Amino acid sequence: MVQRTVMELLEEASIKASNGDILGAIDSYDQAIDVDPSSASAWYGIGVMQAKRGNTADAVEAFERAHALNPNHGATNANLAVLLEGSDSVRASEMARMALETITDLEDLHRIASMHEANDEAIITSEVAAPEIPMLEATAVEETIPLLQSTAVLKDIGLVISEVRVMLSDGEFQEALDVIQPRLEGDASASHELWSICGICLSQLGNDEEAIQAIEYAISIGEDEAKMHFNLAQLLRKAGREDDAMQSLANALLSDPAHVNSLIARGEVFAARGDNDLAVQNWSRVIAIDPEHSVAERLLEIEEVQGQEEESDDDEFDEYQIEDHEAEDESVEPSVVDTTAYRVAKAQDLTESGDHVAAVNAWKELLQEDSQSARIWNGLADALAVAGHIDRAQQCRQRAEYIENDEQ
Repeated sequence: MVQRTVMELLEEASIKASNGDILGAIDSYDQAIDVDPSSASAWYGIGVMQAKRGNTADAVEAFERAHALNPNHGATNANLAVLLEGSDSVRASEMARMALETITDLEDLHRIASMHEANDEAIITSEVAAPEIPMLEATAVEETIPLLQSTAVLKDIGLVISEVRVMLSDGEFQEALDVIQPRLEGDASASHELWSICGICLSQLGNDEEAIQAIEYAISIGEDEAKMHFNLAQLLRKAGREDDAMQSLANALLSDPAHVNSLIARGEVFAARGDNDLAVQNWSRVIAIDPEHSVAERLLEIEEVQGQEEESDDDEFDEYQIEDHEAEDESVEPSVVDTTAYRVAKAQDLTESGDHVAAVNAWKELLQEDSQSARIWNGLADALAVAGHIDRAQQCRQRAEYIENDEQ
């Protein structure tokens, strides 16, 4: 087998890196080092890839070797300055000053360089001794993996999220995805905010199934905003998973009972199923929140249809029924509908039927009238637990237990 040259392997690694194949790029750089351990370009490339993965220690080690082989390489020195800022600020400052000899347009380098004044102490470098042979490949690799691309990976995650949200507002979904993908594969893999943004980008780019997976993962690791549950519901409806979509809408309303879009979407599903009463119930809540909302027209249409059906039913009543009604004794027994016991039973029925939003709201209404009832707190806990909100359910049970102990 003909052994490939270092330049061929470096070019292969660069192509893999540009295509997002970080592990493949590292493998090619490792092969280049096996051919020529003194290749500063290969060590630099490994440093960049490890930084993308969030492996700071491995990145520093690779950049140290590249620095030892070519101390005047500005990109290597700049990356070392950024990576060492938190662990060795003196050395980071020295590296930043060295990088500024060839790179002058990065604010981070000026800031790090100013952390410590230059002194006569020797910079502690890697134990790898610099060989006498010149470094021939650095320029080509620096062009394919620029400094800005490598240092952007190291930017504070909060700043990345802010910048990406601006991209979303400008419709730059692919650009935003390119920015967050390295972080999701590296140090920010547990960021529910980044996974939420990833889901939005994928959905806008037409990758609905991948978007569903990204948003579901974001929710599973901590994303509990109503709008994200709603976004997931819309994707699930599009995929024909209506029951799952209704569950997501219920979760959205548990997070924010006044989330208008989720109320409208639930009403649409109920209306499509022919359950106009529940559609009216959801849309009426929208009007209560926003009296000027356009859903009022659809609500009016359903109410008109219902009114016509009721008139048709009334026409079927004969005179004898009307006379019998008029002849009834005026002393009517009080209705049990307004009693607490009836409403508690109704709330329990809603919990068992799986209508999580209605059940939670019913228990909350009961709590507004009697916040010292352990039975009601336990009922709310059951409704929240069935809906998947275990932490909130546990809080309600603790409250019920406190009340019971206090009574005893």
